[in-house]
Amino acid sequence: MSAGKTFLTFGDRLPGRALFAGLLFAALLWCYGGTASAPLLLDDEITLVRNRSIQQLGDWAAVLSPPADGTTGGRPLANLSFALTYAVSGVQPWAHRLANVCLHGIVSLLAFGVVRRVLALPGFPDRLRDRAGELGAVVALLWAVHPLLTQSVTYISQRTEVLMAGGYLLTLYAFLRAETEPARSDVWRFVSVAACWLGSLCKEAIATVPFVVLLGHWLLLRVDLRTLWRERLGYYATLTLSWTILAVSLNKVYERGVTFDAGVSPLQYATVQVSAVVEYLRLSFWPHPLIFDHSPLVVFQPRLSLPHALVLIALLGGVGWCLARRSRWGFAGAWFFLILAPTSSVIPVVNAAVAENRAYLPSLAVVAGVVVGLALVLNRWVARLTIGVLVVSAAWATVGRNLDYADALSLWQDTVEKEPGNPRAHGQLAFALYSHGQSEAALRHYREALRLDPDRAAHHTGAGVILAAQPGGLADAQRHLAEAEANANLGSVLGRLGKDLAGAERHLREAVRLAPGDPGVWFLYGEFVEQRRSDLPEARRAYLEALRLRPGFEPALLALARLEPAAARPGGPLTSPSLP
Repeated sequence: MSAGKTFLTFGDRLPGRALFAGLLFAALLWCYGGTASAPLLLDDEITLVRNRSIQQLGDWAAVLSPPADGTTGGRPLANLSFALTYAVSGVQPWAHRLANVCLHGIVSLLAFGVVRRVLALPGFPDRLRDRAGELGAVVALLWAVHPLLTQSVTYISQRTEVLMAGGYLLTLYAFLRAETEPARSDVWRFVSVAACWLGSLCKEAIATVPFVVLLGHWLLLRVDLRTLWRERLGYYATLTLSWTILAVSLNKVYERGVTFDAGVSPLQYATVQVSAVVEYLRLSFWPHPLIFDHSPLVVFQPRLSLPHALVLIALLGGVGWCLARRSRWGFAGAWFFLILAPTSSVIPVVNAAVAENRAYLPSLAVVAGVVVGLALVLNRWVARLTIGVLVVSAAWATVGRNLDYADALSLWQDTVEKEPGNPRAHGQLAFALYSHGQSEAALRHYREALRLDPDRAAHHTGAGVILAAQPGGLADAQRHLAEAEANANLGSVLGRLGKDLAGAERHLREAVRLAPGDPGVWFLYGEFVEQRRSDLPEARRAYLEALRLRPGFEPALLALARLEPAAARPGGPLTSPSLP
C-alpha cells in the first residue's frame, strides 16, 4: 500500500522513517532525561522493592507468577519486563525509567504506523491521503511529548499501561496490514492475534481491542458485518480468546482490592467516573493542572456533577450519531471511550478512581483528531506552523512537569497544593518532610491526613514516631502507634527511650510474627537486641534476614558492617533466622 506523497518522506522509505525515529527519541530524551534519578513513588515500592519474584531473573516460574497482591499480579509479561530492568540496576530507578522512555518511544512509533495507514485508506480526502506519512509523524510526535503522558512514563509502575498500549497498537497495525496486503495477510493476522494475547499479559484494558478492530473493519474499511461473519469469524474468535487470559488476570486484580467491597458502591463509583472521563478529555486538550495522585474514594462521598454529566451525554450522543452514519470520525470517538470503559465500570479502582495514566492511550484519539482537523481547515504551511508550536509547547510543558518528579518533596507539595483534601498526599508529603529533617512540618501534615482519614494506620505510625522524639510526647506517641497497631515502631520507640524494655521486646516479636516478609521489621528487631540485650548473634541474624528480603538495604548493610564487616560483603552468607 502506498502512503502517497509525504513531507520529509515520512512514508514508505526507510531513510525518512529512520530520520523520524531519531527525531522522536531525541525529543523524548530531552523531555525525560532528567528523571533518571527521581525517587521511587507509591506502588514502586511494591513493584520493585517488595516484589521478590523479579529479583532472580533465572527463576522463570517465579518471574511469570507474580504475587497476586502486587501491581503486576495477573500481568506476567509486565513482571518479566521489571525483572529484566531489575537485573540491570536493582532498586535504583535509572534503568527502569530508561526502559519506560524507550518503550514509550516504541509505542509512539506504532502510533505513527497506525495513523499513517489509516489516513492512507481509500475514502479519506486526497489532502489527507497524500500527506498520510507527514500527518502520522506529527500525530505520533505531538502525542509522545504530551504532558498528560508523564505519569505513565515517569511513574515506573505504570509501565503496565505503556506495555498494554503497545499490544493494542500492534494489534491494530498488523490488522491494517493484513487487510491491505493480501499477499501476507495470514502472517499479519497472526501478528495481530499474538500482539493481542501478549497485551493481555500486561493490563486488562486491552479487553476492548476486538471491538476497535471490528469498528476498523466496519467504519474504515467499509466491510459489512455479514461479510465479516463469513470471512473473518476465525480471526475474531482467536482475538476474543484472549479474554480467557484476562479472566484469570481479573481474579488477581480483585485479590489486591480492586473491588466494590472497599466501602464504595457501584453507583458512587459510576458518579465519579462521569467527571473522570470528562476530565481525561479536557486534559487531552489542555493538560493543566496535572495531579499525580487523587483522593481515594473511600474518604469522601462523591456527588454527581451535572455539567460533567451533560457534557458526557452530549459526547456519547455525538459518537453514536457518527457510528449510525458510519462516519470515520466515529472511530476516534469510540476509541477514546472504549479504552476507558473497563476501569470506568467493571474494574473499580476505588483507591485511585481518577488517574492520569488511564488517559495514556485514549488521548491518542484526541491528538489525532486535532492534527487532522487542522490539516483539513488550514493552509498546509499554516497548519505545519501551528502544529510545530503545539509540539514545542507540549515538550516544554513535559520538561516542566518532570521537574516536579525530581524528588518526593516537590512532587507531594505540588499534589497537596492542587488537591488539599487528599489524605494520602498529606501523608506522603509528611513522610518526605520527615526524611528531610522537617519534623514539625511533617507532624502538621500527618495530623491533617488523620483529620481527613482517621483510620489510616500509616499516618498514625508516622505521627507516633515524630511525637516520641518530642519532650512530653511519649503518651501521644503510644496512643497513635497503638491505634495503628504498629508493633515494630512502638517497640522501637520504647526500646530507644529505655521505657518498658519487656514491652518493647514483646511488640517487636509480635511485629516479626505478623510481618515476617518486611525487612524494616527485621531491622528494628535486630537494632533492639543489639543495643538493649547485647545479643550480637541474634542481631546479626535479624540484619541478614532484612538484607535477604531487600538486597542492598542500606541500614542493614551498615549494621552488619559494624558487627562483622565480612557479613556485609556481596555474596556473604545469608541464613534465615527463625521467628523470635
